[in-house]
Amino acid sequence: MGGMLGLVALLGLACSALAAATPLVASAAHSLNLALLSLAVVGAICRQGGARVYWVAVAVVGWVYYFSAVAWPAPLTPQVSAQFPSYNATQPSPDDRPRLLTSKLLDWIESKRSVRLPVGTHVEAQWAGGGYWPGRITDVNESGYLIAWDDGSPPTWDTPVQLGSSVTPLYQVGHAVFGMFLALLAGWAMSCVFQEAGDAATASKRT
Repeated sequence: MGGMLGLVALLGLACSALAAATPLVASAAHSLNLALLSLAVVGAICRQGGARVYWVAVAVVGWVYYFSAVAWPAPLTPQVSAQFPSYNATQPSPDDRPRLLTSKLLDWIESKRSVRLPVGTHVEAQWAGGGYWPGRITDVNESGYLIAWDDGSPPTWDTPVQLGSSVTPLYQVGHAVFGMFLALLAGWAMSCVFQEAGDAATASKRT
């Protein structure tokens, strides 16, 4: 019962965080996610038995999701591309990156949100349907943002889903929330599996 109440409370906080999705909320969610994953590593090392199984599952799933959704190598900026042209040829573009189902869900949520980033926000956005480059929001309307590119290219309009997830608060909050829930769910599931296996082994020894 306590676990269910805790889960409901966490779901409520997650929905509130996604609804707000400000830079401050994004920073708090990201910090909380990293704190949980760090604690999971400590638990996996220091605990024994079923508790260790729980924390190992939380750590593995949480860190795998984090590196898949958040810490994937960022695209090259125009300055780096000019300095290392040979490296640019081998650097994967954002379009070649694998997209998680949670990223697709966040794309849909972002497209439905009425909340918009303010004018003056520095972002990475998709340019001409290709790679992602840095720029600054100079105007906002109902469908998107006018981006003034840092390299001096003519400003263009981008939709919310064309902004890089690394600088969009909704994506930062969403991936932190999804990562924590998936990690905790994996810990609970593995604890149940290994507890049942342990109970079965104990019962067989008694017989």
